[in-house]
Amino acid sequence: MELATRRAGSFVGRERHDLVPGCRADVVLVAAENVPDALPRAPVRSLVIAGGRVVAKDGEVLV
Repeated sequence: MELATRRAGSFVGRERHDLVPGCRADVVLVAAENVPDALPRAPVRSLVIAGGRVVAKDGEVLV
């Protein structure tokens, strides 16, 4: 959870960009053992949230 919120910016080389309460964010949830494993495989997204709305779930687009 910390990597996805407080350390997300540092993971992509942007030290000052974190997810904090009140900030807008698009979120993609994938099933993977670790972050490096998720990147090259591009598994089916379990959940995609954009603009505060669930827009895809289990590979199915809902909007």
